Amino acid sequence: MKRPSLAGSGRGLRHVAWALLLVLTALYLSWRALAAMDFGYPLLYRPLGLEQNIQTYAPRNTIRPGFQLTSREERFRLFAGIGRAIRNDGQGLAGLRYHDTRGRELGTLLTAPEIVHLQDVAHLVARFERVGLLALFGWLGLCVWQRRRGWPLPTLPSLLLGTVAVLAAGGLLVAVVGPGALFYWLHEVIFPPDHPWFFYYQASLMSTMMRAPVLFGGIAVLWLALALVFLALLYALARRLAPGPSADAAALSESRAMPRRARRSRR
Repeated sequence: MKRPSLAGSGRGLRHVAWALLLVLTALYLSWRALAAMDFGYPLLYRPLGLEQNIQTYAPRNTIRPGFQLTSREERFRLFAGIGRAIRNDGQGLAGLRYHDTRGRELGTLLTAPEIVHLQDVAHLVARFERVGLLALFGWLGLCVWQRRRGWPLPTLPSLLLGTVAVLAAGGLLVAVVGPGALFYWLHEVIFPPDHPWFFYYQASLMSTMMRAPVLFGGIAVLWLALALVFLALLYALARRLAPGPSADAAALSESRAMPRRARRSRR
């Protein structure tokens, strides 16, 4: 039995590292694009029933009353303010105030425990964005290195197969565990145990206007869709910059050359 060559194993490791950095880069760029669109909140507002959720639970809120009197545009503004504050290490969360349709101030949007939780989210987002930025530069550096060495890129079928396998595994996990259970488990694992993260609709305008965790599921779908678009664009860019034949062409050329080498050896 023929042992795999060191060159073959080295190429495999390069391809795995390149693909991993590519996926992280696509997730990072799609996250930045989604953040620029307020995470699709205006787009998801009606399909996910956020208006109905607000009209049902906001009148029951005695801590922050009157939110049902706000306009849709005011809710979009408040969500955008939360998004900006999260990407700015939580700065500005305490200053968010909501107004009725005539512009009259009704109160402060967030309670102290909600601000603590959103600051935890801001710290988590900051760590992810640092990792994403490192992945971006790492992927670009690896692309330059491969270009200088004349190494082919991973084949498109192998990249698609790996992506589909990861998506299928994630989808199976969500289906088995359940979206809600997985959402709550992740919160328990990620955030400090003494920091509150669960808020009832009738006691939290933040949860009411987001219909948590329903909104986060919609954002996850948009994020994944955008990530796949960026993945395709980045791969096309890398193929355009790659020197010589692609990995697909190289593999095909190698397979065609094998019979010729076999005939020469028999002679």
